Amino acid sequence: MTDHPHHPLSCRQLTEHSSAFLEGTLGDEIWGSFKDHLERCPPCAEYVRQMGMTVELVRRLPGDRGTCARAELVDRFRKWRSGGG
Repeated sequence: MTDHPHHPLSCRQLTEHSSAFLEGTLGDEIWGSFKDHLERCPPCAEYVRQMGMTVELVRRLPGDRGTCARAELVDRFRKWRSGGG
């Protein structure tokens, strides 16, 4: 990882970047801030842990069931983030 100054992330910002973290696509420019936040915020660390477990379990679902479950989870998460449910 490239050395970048770490700018503190809010809990909301961390949740916005959690998918990229779990997919391994989190950019170098935010990596340190993300990891620092996880180390000092147990609720966010638990959130990311649970999201990671959910992603892993959904990936294990076979065929169309897995595809439908993934699509539904993404849809529900987007609605939740936008305040719609």
